[in-house]
Amino acid sequence: MTISRSLFFVILLTLSGCSDPITRWHQRMTVIVETPDGVRQASSVLGVGLERSDGISAEIFKNMAGASYRWHYTGEAVALDLGEGRWLFALFADYEPGYIALKTLLGEGSKGYSRDAAVSQAVADYVRDVPVEVPTELYPLLVTFEDINDPASVRSVDPANLAASFGEGYALDAITLEITDALITTGVLERVLVAWLDMAEGRDPSIKLNIPPLHLPNDSPRGYINLSKRKFWAADKLSE
Repeated sequence: MTISRSLFFVILLTLSGCSDPITRWHQRMTVIVETPDGVRQASSVLGVGLERSDGISAEIFKNMAGASYRWHYTGEAVALDLGEGRWLFALFADYEPGYIALKTLLGEGSKGYSRDAAVSQAVADYVRDVPVEVPTELYPLLVTFEDINDPASVRSVDPANLAASFGEGYALDAITLEITDALITTGVLERVLVAWLDMAEGRDPSIKLNIPPLHLPNDSPRGYINLSKRKFWAADKLSE
């Protein structure tokens, strides 16, 4: 029996839609900072899921990065109010949030298994509401705004030298991560980053469409890197 090329791809796409149940958890990241007026901290709860493709798609594409296993996220970055209009943000960058959880909570046991369903299930089953310090090499990208009302004033923050950004007496005490049953954090950034959201054409904060990227200064030939909305918000198919 001969199957036409078009029919083959119809079958392939149909089977590609099949997937195992998603391994899900909620993880809370907390940023803790020493200030001249005492300790300040803020948290954000992120929904994390790992989906494994099934059937013919997994077999055909198993050697393609991300084809058999895919991360999904819902939530937003941590926003810490340091007072007097100054904020510290811990963004989604460099490392997948799910991978940070695997390495932080399971250590070497997760090495080489950043998308392994069994290891991810161990994270999902991890004891609730017990914070563990995130290793410094897995820290999220930290940024601030010299003026929170000026999106062009975004600047990177050295986690080892907060005083350079905020003044004497400021220091990062820790960044922690824990598994929790708390609800996913929503709405905080929409209240804080109003000036950036107002730059969007046809502004729709509920889905954050058409927000121009921020330009974070760096030492590259171009002089900056783009910070898209996906560094601040993660919105996939997971629900609260």
